[in-house]
This record gives sequence, structure tokens and C-alpha cells, in this order.
Amino acid sequence: STALNIDSKNFHALNSFMGFNVNYEKGMSDKAIVNFYFLGGWNHYFLDSLKNNASFKDASLNKFYTKSKLSNQDSLYLQGEIDFTHNQSFFTRLMLSSDIKDNIDFSTKLEVGAKF
Repeated sequence: STALNIDSKNFHALNSFMGFNVNYEKGMSDKAIVNFYFLGGWNHYFLDSLKNNASFKDASLNKFYTKSKLSNQDSLYLQGEIDFTHNQSFFTRLMLSSDIKDNIDFSTKLEVGAKF
């Protein structure tokens, strides 16, 4: 539990993305398909401020105002994905993505499943 009461839990943002998408699908056999996908581009945030009135718990008379703003509004976003589907039912998907700003955020995701 936090020692702060914050009047809002919302963050409003408006961003734009300009880039390109490449998708290539190859049939390995009559039952197996592999798909390569790549997305890359420039991401820009126009509205990125979080403004809140806050107070410490049990001190509701001592309110204060907080404001947060992204330090860097531009980033390079890259995402790659490899899908393997067998018999139109079973699939495996590996996704890698990165959001490059002053630092680099990197994430991976692996999915294995069946479609009904």
C-alpha cells in the first residue's frame, strides 16, 4: 500500500507512428506454413504529461500538485516475429521488440498453442 492518495490513475497520451511493415509467408509443405513479420518506424508522443493532485494518507489538508513528463518524446520502434503453423491448428510464435530512446527497452514473447 502506498502512503499517497492520488486523485487520478489515468495517463492521457497522443502518439504517432510512421514506419513500414514487411510480411513474408512461405509454405514449407501442404500442411506447414512459416511467416516472417517485421515492423519498424519512428514513434513520437505529442501529449505525454500526467497531472495530479495528491496528498499523503491521513493528511488530506496538505495537498500538493504533481506533474510528470516524458524526457524524450521520440523513439525508434522495431518489432520482429516468426510464426510457424502446422495443419492450420498448431502454432508457435516468437516475437522480439525494442523501443530505442536514450535507453533501450527490449521484450520477447513466445507463444505455443492450438487454434480451434
